[in-house]
Amino acid sequence: MAILIECEDCHNFNDMKKSSYIIVVRHAGYVICYNAFTNTLLCVSNNVYQAFEELDAVNFKMKYEKHYSAFLQNGFYIDDERNELDEIRFNYKQEAFGHNRNFRLMVFPTQDCNLKCWYCYENHKPNTKMEHVVMENVIRYASNVIAKVEIESFVLSFFGGEPLLFFDEIAYPLSVRIKKMCDESGIRFTTFFVTNGTFVTKENIKLFQEINSVFQITLDGCREKHNMVRIQKRQNLPTYDKIIESLYLISENVETTVDDQMVTLRINYDNQTLKKIGELVNDIKGLDRRKFLIHFERVWQTQDSSEDENQKLLLLNAVRLFIQNGFIVNIGNFKNRNVSCLAENHNFAIINYDGLVYKCNGRTLSPDYAEGKLLDNGTIEWNRTALARRLGKSTFENPMCLKCKMLPVCMGPCSQKCMELNWQNLHQVCSLKSIGMSLDNYLTQRAEQVFVAKQLKE
Repeated sequence: MAILIECEDCHNFNDMKKSSYIIVVRHAGYVICYNAFTNTLLCVSNNVYQAFEELDAVNFKMKYEKHYSAFLQNGFYIDDERNELDEIRFNYKQEAFGHNRNFRLMVFPTQDCNLKCWYCYENHKPNTKMEHVVMENVIRYASNVIAKVEIESFVLSFFGGEPLLFFDEIAYPLSVRIKKMCDESGIRFTTFFVTNGTFVTKENIKLFQEINSVFQITLDGCREKHNMVRIQKRQNLPTYDKIIESLYLISENVETTVDDQMVTLRINYDNQTLKKIGELVNDIKGLDRRKFLIHFERVWQTQDSSEDENQKLLLLNAVRLFIQNGFIVNIGNFKNRNVSCLAENHNFAIINYDGLVYKCNGRTLSPDYAEGKLLDNGTIEWNRTALARRLGKSTFENPMCLKCKMLPVCMGPCSQKCMELNWQNLHQVCSLKSIGMSLDNYLTQRAEQVFVAKQLKE
């Protein structure tokens, strides 16, 4: 198979060189060529790749002009004067400390939750709820950002706990007021709910569309497996059927203006989950594929099992099953990016229900680890010592990352993990471990996904 894009170029190809971030996977009859700097894939014949590898740009263009154009447009050939690592460093500094036109704010309406998933890292705090005064301070903060910072988009994320516990009282009113300010300033506004999905109803579904909502919702495999994990705190009630119902409500009733998929359907898996994953696929076959991204994530307490070959094969087969059924699938956390995590963006803030401010939502929001405080005038009083510890070093400025060809789509371990390891032994938290399969298989399934998507369109 070949994925080729034609382009016109006027480059002096005597001054061209190959990108430093090319990874190849050889198969019988074709070669997958991946460029991590541009995050693009090309699939070409063995003969074409051999010529690309052995010939300079001048002679390769003479022999395979159409392929040369595709390689050039997708960044496999670059101007000789370019230094991609310098560009990575520049882009990092610009996004981390410079002007970012896409603003993100995360709010925790509560740290309480209606479920008791055994692996959850959050220490749920019963009966916690953002008070009116904190809500008003959040509004003032958003107003200050919109008035003082030239931005094109504003993403208001809600996390928890379960953020929809107080949708009518907190999340929806905050969203409506901030959306109004954005609309008046010509700023694109989106809400993002990381939710267990049990509070999505026929009554509130239209409200989500009103505030341009996108979602992350989690299932833990098929009905039998899921209902052993995602259990209601009250009476130990199962949740699988309710969450499936919520997915269909969103699929059939919500349209948004966002370019990407509207729902990230996260599938948390352990050593048993994927054995009956076909049952889950059957239950979601009626979803609008255009609106859903399937994301696999291993339960972090079972991470040691990710190196087991049988587990790798189970994951690869599960990914292929979803792809064959027309779903877009993602594993790991590799994507076009300039920073490892939003926490590395100086302006990004997480405002807890009590007004304390944090940078990382991957850990319980404990007052002892707060990095700032939201003030009554709508500004954040940051702890500069804490910020310096987190942001003083670039997450990728270490020998392991600097020599890695996946650097442009990874940018190193997140600052939280780096701090916890005191910036030592970072191989323990290398992002390549999170994909649950070899890099060759990861890139192969990505290529298969492009090929299947092309077939479905035809």
